[in-house]
Amino acid sequence: DYGLVGPNHMWILPEMDAITDQGYRVPRSREGLWQAIQGASVVQLHLPPSIDFVEEMEQVLRNDKELQEFFVSSHPEAAFVFDDVNLSTTEPMLTSFSYTAYDAVMMIGISACQLQTKHNNTFFSGIDHYQQMLETEFEGASGLVQLDPDTGTRLISTLNYSIVNVFIDEEASTDEDVVFQSRISSIVSLNERSQRPVEVVNPYVYNDGSTVPLSSLPRLEEELNLIPTAILVVGRVLAGLLILACIFGGFWVYRRRDNRLIRASQPIFLGMMLLGASIMATSILPLSFKQSLPQSVLDGSCMAAPWLFVIGFSTAFSSVFTKSWRLNILLNRSFALQRGAVKPQHVIWPFLLLTMTNIAVLAAWSIFSPWAYVRVPVADNVDPYGRSAESYGSCRGSHPDPETREFGEDNSQYYAGALAIVNFLPVLISCYQSYLSRNMPSRYNESFYLSLTVASLTEGFLVGVPILFLAAQNPTANFVASVVLVVLACLAFLLPMFLSKLLMLRHADAMASVHGDLSMSGGVPAGNNSANAGLDCFSIHEIKGAMGMERTRKTGGDGSSGSDIDGHKKGSDPSKRALADSPLPSTVAALRARANKATDDIGSPKLSRPTLARAQSARY
Repeated sequence: DYGLVGPNHMWILPEMDAITDQGYRVPRSREGLWQAIQGASVVQLHLPPSIDFVEEMEQVLRNDKELQEFFVSSHPEAAFVFDDVNLSTTEPMLTSFSYTAYDAVMMIGISACQLQTKHNNTFFSGIDHYQQMLETEFEGASGLVQLDPDTGTRLISTLNYSIVNVFIDEEASTDEDVVFQSRISSIVSLNERSQRPVEVVNPYVYNDGSTVPLSSLPRLEEELNLIPTAILVVGRVLAGLLILACIFGGFWVYRRRDNRLIRASQPIFLGMMLLGASIMATSILPLSFKQSLPQSVLDGSCMAAPWLFVIGFSTAFSSVFTKSWRLNILLNRSFALQRGAVKPQHVIWPFLLLTMTNIAVLAAWSIFSPWAYVRVPVADNVDPYGRSAESYGSCRGSHPDPETREFGEDNSQYYAGALAIVNFLPVLISCYQSYLSRNMPSRYNESFYLSLTVASLTEGFLVGVPILFLAAQNPTANFVASVVLVVLACLAFLLPMFLSKLLMLRHADAMASVHGDLSMSGGVPAGNNSANAGLDCFSIHEIKGAMGMERTRKTGGDGSSGSDIDGHKKGSDPSKRALADSPLPSTVAALRARANKATDDIGSPKLSRPTLARAQSARY
């Protein structure tokens, strides 16, 4: 009914001696049973008959009357069996159990004699007897008798096994019964030193009555749960875009290295941040490797991902930490009216300490519990033959047992936890450093952007790490979550730190362009360098000049009542009259509003002392 018998099946039955008896029969009405037995094989101990053992057994059972009486009296529960049995004329029924039971009794006796001789006929304990049995070996009725010192059982290598083929005897079968015959098909030796591990004795008869071997099991259609190619491509493209963005950022920092804002942001640390973000982005690539690659490559990619991400993160975050620390040192010296230079090499040791600590933990992880790519079977999905029909690829620190297919203890979680602690402590210290530098001038104060970076990283990991654990058995979801985490971590470094500077410099370039237009029109002295101005590339004097030109234009349109920026009549100077008649840029009103706001904010802590001085001179 279940499709477990028939021409495509062969049953292997251990130690079922009953069906190997010649003439074994099954009623033809029990079709399922005799079809299952047809072509079956029985695994038995292969013990060649020992002529000496058979002769001794016959001699004892037939001629020793006292032993016969003792044997019958020792089995009162089966006394009725011996009522019609004459032991003197009955041939002994010797089976594999007869041989092994005899050798077991002989093992007990021989080891006891050896132990008694060793102890000079004195008393010995059961433990002593057992230890002596482990050391005893002899040639018995079943062959070499030797015990396994670990289990205390017979060494399997000292025994041979036979495959007994059971099939229908067509000549002896009738319409009522199906009669079977059996014969040894092959002999198997488990001794490693055996020259013939398998000896074929007779052709094997299969269920269909032929000697043609059955075809192998049908091809396993296993669901591998591989990551779709489209998602892998998207992940690799994102990694490439991040790397290109870091390269572009490096060229941009190099070109702007002499700019006041970039110099204040310390280009060497900006470069470290870009390098770390690019290394983190490359960790996506080993995550995208598929099963089609060699096993050694897959194993290496499992450990390459944490190496790249951790080293990249420590490099990028060390730049933020070191920069904040350096600025705080400079502030403390300025408050103490001390002069001195704090070069990058003076504060680079936190980066070296963090990086070397991460390398030490990663190296220990790679040596003692390295990740390897393994296929993990889904326990609830098997085919009719008990084979796993579904599995998924995973990086694990333990390998499955060849027999049980169960995974051992995975210690990689301890190394991952150590890395999390080592890299989270600098985050807390950086927050404290940012708090100390909160009162710096806004143009040089990066504590706000550092707070955005830390908040983004914290939120991303608090949400993403649990998703990684929940999606551990779904490679596609796990890969998507990993890529999103890496991208968010890179953007958390790049956007707050670089986008803000890009916008500020773009705004400064626009203001400088406006200043250039005013200079060319004669309203602002062309020799004034806007790059050294303290208020968005314009000094207060320059804004005041633009405001004066606007007042001249408004009050003296007909040349009689207006005044120029020096307080003279418009008509007194033809050049100034021409200037007043020329159209001014549309940003003059905005410049005037910003100048008024700057001069009204005198005393605000957001303005530095030079800026306050210029604002006061502009007001008065």
